[in-house]
Amino acid sequence: MVLAMEPERVLSDRGFDYLWYNLTEYAAELALLGEVDLSRKLTTLLFTNVPIRPYSLTFEGLTFAWVETQKWPRGLPDEAQSDAALKNLRKRNICNVPERLKTEEESLAFSQDMLEKCLSAIQEKEQPTKARPYRTTMDGLMPVIRALEISLRNYETNKLAQKTGNTNVEVETELNTAKTIGEGRARLKVTDLDPTSADLVRSLATPWGNQTMHYLSEAENLWPYILRGLFADALGVSHEELHSKGQAIVSAFSERLKNGCKPSTLEGKDIREILHIGNDNTISGPGMVYWEETGYDIPITLFQKPATAEELSNLEERLDIKLPDDYRGFLSISNGFGSFNGDQDGIYNGLCPEPELYSTDKVHWISESYFHLPVELLDLPYDIQGLANDGDKEADLESYFPYFERVLQIGTRDIHHLWLVPPILVEECKAAYRRMYEKANDTQKVIIERAMEEVAGSKEEFESMQWGVMMWASGGTASLQGHAGFRNYLQHVVDDGMQSRR
Repeated sequence: MVLAMEPERVLSDRGFDYLWYNLTEYAAELALLGEVDLSRKLTTLLFTNVPIRPYSLTFEGLTFAWVETQKWPRGLPDEAQSDAALKNLRKRNICNVPERLKTEEESLAFSQDMLEKCLSAIQEKEQPTKARPYRTTMDGLMPVIRALEISLRNYETNKLAQKTGNTNVEVETELNTAKTIGEGRARLKVTDLDPTSADLVRSLATPWGNQTMHYLSEAENLWPYILRGLFADALGVSHEELHSKGQAIVSAFSERLKNGCKPSTLEGKDIREILHIGNDNTISGPGMVYWEETGYDIPITLFQKPATAEELSNLEERLDIKLPDDYRGFLSISNGFGSFNGDQDGIYNGLCPEPELYSTDKVHWISESYFHLPVELLDLPYDIQGLANDGDKEADLESYFPYFERVLQIGTRDIHHLWLVPPILVEECKAAYRRMYEKANDTQKVIIERAMEEVAGSKEEFESMQWGVMMWASGGTASLQGHAGFRNYLQHVVDDGMQSRR
């Protein structure tokens, strides 16, 4: 889907870091569809309001758009506009091209013979599968992109030769020495092109995704055509629709920067209401896409029988701890929550199901000796985390935080484990973040506050939290995600599941 992000998501998405990254991709897509002015405005907003990440690979491809239009976004680091950066970007693009499609002879780079080699490579390798079409990989995309560069150059050469009466060689020389600005020229349609170029453009537009956009953005020779809306036309999206969608996102992000995250529609609802909404989202709402893709039977309900007073009492006695009221209240409504179909599927979160929540007989302490992870409630850059050092220059970064020596496991799904973190660990962790905040400069303070907002709603709510909930994803993509208590966790996942983000 083209420009799939909705303004409401920009206003209400808690994770500013994740939102910032997605908006960089949105800015790239805007430019690749010919809306370079809005792309430039969005990029300026991203880099003049405490950027979370460096000038990423996605943005580096847009360097060619800024060079082509001779207009740069504000806020970019000086090195992004340097000749060295442009040289490195061109070098990386050459490295991506398969060896047999390269030549050091400029006269051969756009020859008919090289075009035939590219087309031959496409035919040899184009064996898409349902799971992973070949043309979405670098090796599959680069021959198509390289062929399109040559084909469009030939198209332009022939067209100008016919118009001016000059020979193709004379026109080719002119194209190599003159600067042709794509922005501002007439919109370009696929039907305007020769059959070979048209087929190549359509091939790149299907499927339209991040991989295609990434490699297209680094194809310098295609930007004069990209800026004239060639790929927007291939995707069947009008200039008016693109402008409307792009402007809505730019306006929403401006509002988000000014007013902060929009309050959740679940604020003020009790846990029972939130569970009912999560249940409906999962089995009859946006979560239907998951059941359709997997072929699993749709559960009748995620609710289970309520835990009795005796079961709750026995649980606390077995664990030797007083459980937080919100989690205890949840168990008294539903003793466990999920499909219980053997796949541990819980509440749909917009992408996939969360872990199935345990019943009272399965909740247990995690305290294995091999288990050695620092309690990091916030997702922060390493240079900011280092501010938590209390003066020991030899200390490892992880030692700034307490460790998950003993936490309650309350749910599991595949590599995802849901933990209830006791107040003693939460307090030690908050102390580390207070040290960070006290030492932070103004920019770092904003980044810390945004991370606190993601976890708890605000800095004040983060500082007052007692119990925490952590999602631990083990394996090769190990990660931790924090929430300010059990109700906060439920609200977050149900909010996320209001619409499918697949």
